[in-house]
Amino acid sequence: MKKVLSLVLVLAMVLSSMSFAFASNLNDIVDNDYEDAINTLVGLGIVAGYEDGTFRPEKTITRAEMAKLMVITLGYGDLVAGSKSNFADTQGHWADAYIALAAGKGIVQGDGNGKFRPDAIVSYDEAITMLVRGLGYTDTCNELKNMTWPTNFKVKAAELKLTKDVTLSSTGADRGGVAQLINNALKTALVTVNTDGDVIKATTTATNSDDEVVTKYVLLLSRLATSKTIAKVTPDYLDEDSKLYAGNIVDLAPYMYQEIEVYENDDDEVVYVNDVESDVKVGEFRNATDDLNKVNVRIDGKNKLYTLKDSAETPVFYNGVEVIMSEKEMEIGREDGDASKTKEIVDLHKAAATFVLNDDDEIVGIVADKYTEARRVGNEYNGRTKFEGFALPLDDDDEVDYTKLTVTGEVDKLEDIQEDDVIVLFAGAGEVSTDADTEKLTIEVVRNTVEGKITRTNSDDEFYIDGTYYAASVYADYTFEVGEEGTYFLDQKGDLVDFEEDDADEPKDYAVITELLNGVISGTRTLADAEMSVVNAKGEEITYNFDEDAEITNSDDLIITEDADSIDINTDLKQYQVIKYTVNSKGDISKVTIVDDVDTTEDDKTDITGKSYVLASNAVIFNLDGDDVEVVSADKLGDEVVILSTEDNKNGEIELMFVKGLGSSATYAYIVDKGTMWNDDDDEVQSLIAYVDGVEVFYEADELNVIGSNLVDTATITELELDGDIVTGDVATHSAIVTDNITKVKGDRFEANSTWYTLADDVAVYILDDGEFDSVGDASSIYFDAEIAGFAFDEDNIEDNVIEVLFIFE
Repeated sequence: MKKVLSLVLVLAMVLSSMSFAFASNLNDIVDNDYEDAINTLVGLGIVAGYEDGTFRPEKTITRAEMAKLMVITLGYGDLVAGSKSNFADTQGHWADAYIALAAGKGIVQGDGNGKFRPDAIVSYDEAITMLVRGLGYTDTCNELKNMTWPTNFKVKAAELKLTKDVTLSSTGADRGGVAQLINNALKTALVTVNTDGDVIKATTTATNSDDEVVTKYVLLLSRLATSKTIAKVTPDYLDEDSKLYAGNIVDLAPYMYQEIEVYENDDDEVVYVNDVESDVKVGEFRNATDDLNKVNVRIDGKNKLYTLKDSAETPVFYNGVEVIMSEKEMEIGREDGDASKTKEIVDLHKAAATFVLNDDDEIVGIVADKYTEARRVGNEYNGRTKFEGFALPLDDDDEVDYTKLTVTGEVDKLEDIQEDDVIVLFAGAGEVSTDADTEKLTIEVVRNTVEGKITRTNSDDEFYIDGTYYAASVYADYTFEVGEEGTYFLDQKGDLVDFEEDDADEPKDYAVITELLNGVISGTRTLADAEMSVVNAKGEEITYNFDEDAEITNSDDLIITEDADSIDINTDLKQYQVIKYTVNSKGDISKVTIVDDVDTTEDDKTDITGKSYVLASNAVIFNLDGDDVEVVSADKLGDEVVILSTEDNKNGEIELMFVKGLGSSATYAYIVDKGTMWNDDDDEVQSLIAYVDGVEVFYEADELNVIGSNLVDTATITELELDGDIVTGDVATHSAIVTDNITKVKGDRFEANSTWYTLADDVAVYILDDGEFDSVGDASSIYFDAEIAGFAFDEDNIEDNVIEVLFIFE
């Protein structure tokens, strides 16, 4: 028998089950209060971002822009062609057709003097009024006519919950707030007003999969998309090669095996999940039993037994991949494949899961997520097929397959993951491997730490830190102990993954020994007499004494000496060795680990342009220049270099490189003043004030008249040769690769001389006023029609029109 469901009940279900899982690529809305609303409207095609990838949610909008938004939201966008308004100030305006249609539908009105004021900032009162009118309410309907404007429309908007989570500014309606208003209205019923002024909500009826007649309100959302019922979501709806593919705007994975009501666009893509018809329970899978094909599920802190509809073949959507499991496999885990292949491993125990039930309360499908690895990040992603030692999903060309890889949590791209983030991996029906790619992989990025000291443990093997107990992750690479004090890194569940001690016993940084003093340490001399000078990873040269209990080990942690009296400085340690070391609280060396003995006579250069030489993002590069060791940046390496030593991290990237004979590079300066001074030898020399990379620097020269007046405060870049911080007599100037007015600007690119130029990431921008220095700018300082001069020094940058120094003439 057909049943008519309660209209009130249906509406309650609709309002409580709205969901939308689209995530745009807009780069300025992450963590914005209106992020979800903006993403929803982008997915529905109501709003879009700018060419530079921004949305600018704080920007106020005009009355014309709001009129267009209302026309698009109400699905009238295809009707505007040829429309012309009667307003005197909108003739020829870009939005005239939209304003005409909005006025014809009673959504907008003029100012009473025949004008619309299209470019005036729309107030929130006006935006709310337009939106309420768009839903079908009229100014004279019984629900509005007994109050004055704008109170009547604001009260109605509040009743409809349109203003929920919107900050109503008195200075004008901003893009983010308007997006939230419209998003709130999507699940609001459309209405009509009869001749008596009564408001009547529009309704529609349909028959569901149980042959029940369901009456529902017609929502604003129906103007943008077509309602459809999916009787059962299957993996085919996620497969691009399937006829059932529902697009990538909404993630249907969380609704697997459920009956849902969705809205589709004209391309048959799901743009909104409106209602869930299936009965679902969210909890944790505990174990399977032999009791009538039942499984034990924990929901809301309580255990409950559910029967499997098919105990032999229950579909399980495990970390994004479907597997068919028997009751036995649910209990003992599932492993398939032979020794030559990556095993398919599914372990449901304690997995967070959604259990889909039929009318008999039997489980017909399970959607389960369980993390299969967690690790603290040591290096940023370098574009290769492995990350932190784990293989990423690959396509047929052995390239990373981003259709099988999802990054979520604090960031949504591999490239945005930072050192010391914790990554939690969810492998889809496959083993997270260091050798082979998995079928599907989700990486959740967590940035949660706690600082303090472990003061005690309890019977559950939890650790008490700063007033709270924490469990250790099953994937922690570290053994936590009472008494340790420092920073603890947590996973998505708040469990401990890794630890960094404030004064770690293990060496932290690479260094190069530059000098060893005081010879042999034996029973006749104390260890404090010995000294060691190093250049550390920061480029600092520091001299240390040794602690009386200092030890020396090699890179395999094999102890060379652990007795203070047995350390032989001349034998155990050598000049130019690469080491790691630890300093105790007194500032003395307590441990030295020898990483590599370096042969400084090596003279053969190595080509480092190949893939085998990939530098880690935090790589330290030591350079031996004569007898001096310095830390240099990677851009000094060039294509070929004499390599004395390298060390790789677990990703195969070079995190230490010790090279030879790079020397110093040229310094490119913009000189703004010159004078004279007396140097330390009481000689009168020239002094200079210059800008290098946007920073003001003071130099002294080795003589007078090194820099002529023609190079001071003119649009000229001078190449200075330095001996330390002293300018020598060798001076060169560089010509600009572009001198003209800017005709177009797009982000960090601009057009001049009919050629497009790109700003280098570390571009130095100088603002000149009447030819003289005014201020230091940045990339945001460029603008249309600005007169500019741009310089480049690297040959590749010159060839590719990449600007390293830019002058802007005011």
